[in-house]
Amino acid sequence: MNFSRSVYFKEFCDGILRLPASEFSPGSVSMGISNEIERIVNKQAGGYWDITKSDVTFIRHMKQLLALISEKAKPELDTLIANLCEQALSVSESKLKVVFLTQETYCWPSFESVYRACDQDERYTAQLVYIPFSHPNVDETIDYFTVYKEKMGLPIARHNEYSISEESPDVAFIAKPYDLIPMQYHIDEVEKAVGRSIYVSYGLEITSYYSEYLFGTALHNKAWRFIVYGDMVRQLALKYSKCEGRNIVAWGHPRADCYISFKEKRDSIPPEWKERIAGRKTVLWNSHQTVKPNEGYGTFFKWKDELLSFFYNNRNVFLLWRPHPFMSRVIINDGYMTEAELKELESELISWGNVIIDKSNDYLDAVYASDAIITDGTSFCLEYLYSGNPLLLTYKPLYDDKTGESLESLLFEDDIFKGEYVALEQNDVTSFLEMVMKNEDPKKNERMELTRKLFTNNPEGNGEHIKNRIYDEIRSEEIEAGGRVAYSR
Repeated sequence: MNFSRSVYFKEFCDGILRLPASEFSPGSVSMGISNEIERIVNKQAGGYWDITKSDVTFIRHMKQLLALISEKAKPELDTLIANLCEQALSVSESKLKVVFLTQETYCWPSFESVYRACDQDERYTAQLVYIPFSHPNVDETIDYFTVYKEKMGLPIARHNEYSISEESPDVAFIAKPYDLIPMQYHIDEVEKAVGRSIYVSYGLEITSYYSEYLFGTALHNKAWRFIVYGDMVRQLALKYSKCEGRNIVAWGHPRADCYISFKEKRDSIPPEWKERIAGRKTVLWNSHQTVKPNEGYGTFFKWKDELLSFFYNNRNVFLLWRPHPFMSRVIINDGYMTEAELKELESELISWGNVIIDKSNDYLDAVYASDAIITDGTSFCLEYLYSGNPLLLTYKPLYDDKTGESLESLLFEDDIFKGEYVALEQNDVTSFLEMVMKNEDPKKNERMELTRKLFTNNPEGNGEHIKNRIYDEIRSEEIEAGGRVAYSR
C-alpha cells in the first residue's frame, strides 16, 4: 500500500482495537469496509489506468478484515487484527510518493522548489515525468525531455514510460489546466487513479480576460489543492470556483523561491552573456504572443519601433529580448511578417552589439541578468515584482467587441497602476528607459507595498512550506477518515 492507504489502514485497525467490546458494532464496521471498497472500485472503473497496485493490496487487506470481523469476536478479534495490521504495514510504503507531471521547461519553476524540498526529505519519494504539450505554435524542434534529463540533470521519465497503476503515487502535481496532452494525463483520468492532485499555476494569475482559464477549468475544481500566490487572488478565485473554493489555498507560489538571493544569482548567467553585456545596464523585454488588436495582451507592434530606436541610439544600455515561446510562429502564421523578414530583424538587432535575443529553455537567466523589465500584461508583470527591480507594464486596453465598452484587462488593475510604471502613450517607454539609465526609481516604495499586498511568502521558502503542508494535511485527513469508519455504529 502507498503512504495514504497505510495511514488509513493503521488508523482503521487501531480504532477497532481501542474500542471495548460493548461499543464495537461489527455490522456497522463491516458496512463501512464494504462501502469503502465499493467507492474505490467505482472511482477507478472505466478509466485509462488499471486499479493501482496500492489499491489492489488495500482492498485485499480490507477484505481480510471483513472476514475476521464476520468470524471472530473480541478479544480474539483484536489479536488477529493487530497481527494483520503489523504484517500489512511491514511491506507497505512508509514514504509519501509525489509525482510531478511537468511540461515545457518554462513550467519547471512552478514545481522546482517543491520537488527539491520533497526529494531531500526522508519522508518523501519524489518522481518526475515529462508530459508533452501539443499546440500549433509550439516549437517542435525542442526536445524538452532531453533538456530536463541531460542539460538540467534531472531523473525524469517519459510519459509513456511511467505507469500510475504500477507506481501508485499519493499525489500528482499537474502543470497546466489544458487538455492538449496525452489523454491518460488529463485530470479526469488522473483523479480516478491518484488519491490527490495539486495544481500550481505555471504563471501567476493576472489576466482578467481569461478568468475561466485561470480559475474555472476542470483541473481547478477537481484538484485536491489549488495553490495560489496570495490571499487577494484566493478571494478572487472563489468567485469562479465551481467547488465553493474548498480546495483553494494561499500557500505562496514556488516561483518566488527563484528570487531568493536575487542579486547574487547574476553570477550564474551564461559567461558569453556576461562578456557581451560588459557591465552595461540591462533591460529585459518580455513580449507576449497575442499581437492582434483587441486580443490578449501583446503590444509588440505598438511599442517595438520606439523601444528598438532607444537601444539603437544608446549602445551603452543593453537589451535582453525574450519573446514568448509561441510568438515567432504567431507572427509568421498570422501573416504579420514572413520568416525571412523576422530573421532579418533579429540579425539586425544582434549586429548592434547591445542586444541578445533569448530563446533558451530557461527564462531565469534573462531575469537574473536584468536591472529592469518591460513586459506585456502577462504573469511577468507580477512575477518580476519578486526581484525588487523597476518594472514597466506595456498596457493594452481591451474593449467589448459588441458594445465597444472598455473591459478591465488585468486583475487588481488599480493596485498595479499605483505600484508599477505603465506605458500608455507615445514616449512612455523612452521615459522609463531614461529613468533606468539614471538609476532613478520613484515608485519603488509603492512597488514594494504592492508586492507585500499580493504575495504570501514563507520565511522557510514557499516550496518547503508547501511540502510540509501536504504531508501534514494528508496524514491528518487519512487518520480522520480511517477512524471515522472504525468507529461506525
